[in-house]
Amino acid sequence: MGEGSALVEQALEELYSMAPRDFTKKRDAIAKELKAQGNDEAASAVRARRKPMTIAWVLNQLARRYPDDIAELVDVGRELAREQRKPLRGEASGSFRESIERQRKVVGGLTRQTADLMKELGVQPSGHLNAIASALQAALVDPAIGAQLEEGRLEKAPEAVAGFAGPLPSGPRPKVPSPPPKKARADRSAAGAGPSRRAEAAARKREEARERPERRAQALAQKRALAEERAERQAAERAEKEAVAAVRAAEREAEKRHKAAMEAEEQARAAIERAKELTRAAEESAQRVADAKRQLAPRSERHSGDS
Repeated sequence: MGEGSALVEQALEELYSMAPRDFTKKRDAIAKELKAQGNDEAASAVRARRKPMTIAWVLNQLARRYPDDIAELVDVGRELAREQRKPLRGEASGSFRESIERQRKVVGGLTRQTADLMKELGVQPSGHLNAIASALQAALVDPAIGAQLEEGRLEKAPEAVAGFAGPLPSGPRPKVPSPPPKKARADRSAAGAGPSRRAEAAARKREEARERPERRAQALAQKRALAEERAERQAAERAEKEAVAAVRAAEREAEKRHKAAMEAEEQARAAIERAKELTRAAEESAQRVADAKRQLAPRSERHSGDS
């Protein structure tokens, strides 16, 4: 790993560990510092990252708090994918049900841990748990999402992905008929082929009927997640507008007070100048009185001598 990559890794680990409210300011500061150091590529990589949405932030902290559980989630996803590919290769998939059960336990445990963590982080779990469960299912099905979650660097809640992560159908799963030998196919009569095709079609319909509730649930979870993200964005926009309005109101009030202070200061200066003028006038008047008294004193003395 080069120096630039190491700097980016260090910066991203710091950014995705902190609260979303501090993300943008810290990201810009790190990018500015990297650019000043001549690491333009690292600065661009850091600046390109976006502040995580609330659910993504919670999941990132979950990955830091319970890395082993997240690793198990990703491992279960790989295990289920292997089990699903076995029939395509003509192999028996005997442990598929066990893998599904393991998946249920892992996702259920992580969902409960997430609810507790959300309370600790000051986020109300109500209204978010469906989106959390959907995101965990997406990480289980999609290896790319699973890798992002393991790193703890999600920027938004992953959307639901159709796959093996839904509820386990009740009853025995229909067996996929093996292709018959060439000789048997050649000897099969048209009358025999018809019922077989009808049986296969019926099996497919039953399978589709079992999977339909899963698809509806996944679609509903995805809609809920999108609605919650939209509500979060709208709330953030409202909060930003209110903050801007509050700042502008504070600026107007500060300007008003500054203007009043300037006017008061001007009035005070005028009052001081007026007081100085009155003082000078009083001093001049007192001086004139004193001068008049000095001029009158000799005359009074002469009049006294004549008498």
